[in-house]
Amino acid sequence: MDKFPQEIISAILGHFDEKEDRSQIISFATISRQWQFAVERFNLRCVKVESTALSTFANLFRPSQSHRNVLVKVIHFGAVLPSYSDEACCEYETEIEKDTNSQVFSEAIHELFKVLREIKNSGGFHLDVDAWSPMDSHRRPDAERKRYFGDPNDLWEKRYQTSFLQLRDHERLPVLSNISSFSCRASRHGRYIEPASAMAMVAKMTDLEKATLVFYDEDDLSVETRQMNRYNLAKAMSACAHSVDEIIIQFLARGPEWTGKRPPNLLPPGSTVDSLNPALHKYIQRANITKKVLLMGHFVTPELFWPSPDTTSMSLPLWQNLQEMHVLMPTSAPDGGYYLVPDHSTSSDSESSEDSENSDEEDEDEDEDTDEDEESYDYGDSSSESAEEVEYVPNPERMNPLLIAMARAAQHAPSLEKMRLRVPRPYGGRYFDVWFLVKGVPSKSEEEEPSDKTRVIWQVGDWRPDEEVLRHWRNAIPSDGVMLYNVSSYY
Repeated sequence: MDKFPQEIISAILGHFDEKEDRSQIISFATISRQWQFAVERFNLRCVKVESTALSTFANLFRPSQSHRNVLVKVIHFGAVLPSYSDEACCEYETEIEKDTNSQVFSEAIHELFKVLREIKNSGGFHLDVDAWSPMDSHRRPDAERKRYFGDPNDLWEKRYQTSFLQLRDHERLPVLSNISSFSCRASRHGRYIEPASAMAMVAKMTDLEKATLVFYDEDDLSVETRQMNRYNLAKAMSACAHSVDEIIIQFLARGPEWTGKRPPNLLPPGSTVDSLNPALHKYIQRANITKKVLLMGHFVTPELFWPSPDTTSMSLPLWQNLQEMHVLMPTSAPDGGYYLVPDHSTSSDSESSEDSENSDEEDEDEDEDTDEDEESYDYGDSSSESAEEVEYVPNPERMNPLLIAMARAAQHAPSLEKMRLRVPRPYGGRYFDVWFLVKGVPSKSEEEEPSDKTRVIWQVGDWRPDEEVLRHWRNAIPSDGVMLYNVSSYY
């Protein structure tokens, strides 16, 4: 068996499904040393390890088995939290339980980092971090899940939906140089890791190429919790000094634009200034992000692109090596306002005219509805008019400063090739979409474009930007650059 060609062994193992046949493949390792190496190369490529098995995992990479270090490409880590009773499934987590879970989570992460520090992998690997309790809704065995489906008192994921796991003593985490990619993703059924805690882990990775961070931020959370998460995330970003090539940050939030509610004020209590957007701006600069920034579901202010609308003197050039920036933002702003508001002038005139005998009654109704109409304009509540009859247009007091800040960033970022700002129109309307593309960067449009020129593409319907906005964008593109509107089939 030792003379069996290694290529043939690898080819045989290549016919097995990595997920379904892993246990069967492991048995081949006892055939010979050649088969052992081939099986390890197959099985250690993607490893799933729970905090309860960290000592066993660490033993795989003891000094005598150092050849395994370079085999690891992906590690999925799960911090196992304390279990709880059937009765507790019908109760919300207590503050004591939340504190205990955070402590267990912290101990698991600290132990994980100690183990990972000993894996000498110069090529780097991907690390994914998750957490759960065996009794959580998506972790229960199928038999138990079926049993609880009939219990109307079972809270399922609502039991812990407003809880966030906090990483304690993150300053003591060892620095890791072997992680090339990191992800910490919230799911709508799983546990949520505090945004600042996820960023604290990023801060300990010196050779990180890509980070993907997904945070839960739905409006079923209290305003105080959302405010604190944003504020703490801003502070955590200020402590990140290591460079990264690409970062993706997504906030899971449907946004108030789909419900007609007034957006919550997510600014720090007692403050009129957002802390997260300036922190993001500085982090992009400090981390020297080279490839791409992608922000989704993030409540934006102009300070994301430019420190202040009145700032003229700053350290330039801006974002020295950044090539792409995509901002897919909600309609609402952090302070509780809207970037897009209903344009009632597009409503059907037929609704304002009725038979003359009802005119007096209508006048009374109009007087009563005056305040409601003003509130509708401010907060996007189209309850008084059908969604199909209301066009949502940019609020110039908010949108103009944002577009001007974006233009300034495009003008002063020397390596920037592509920038996008997308805002969803309520009730399924077409997106308000602005693109900046430098000369030579292809688009995905089916319609011919002058790709040999720098372009600003406005997918904005009938709306047109003010002259002041256009002036800043003309400064951001060469003299032969072009402005295009509503390009067909552009994505």
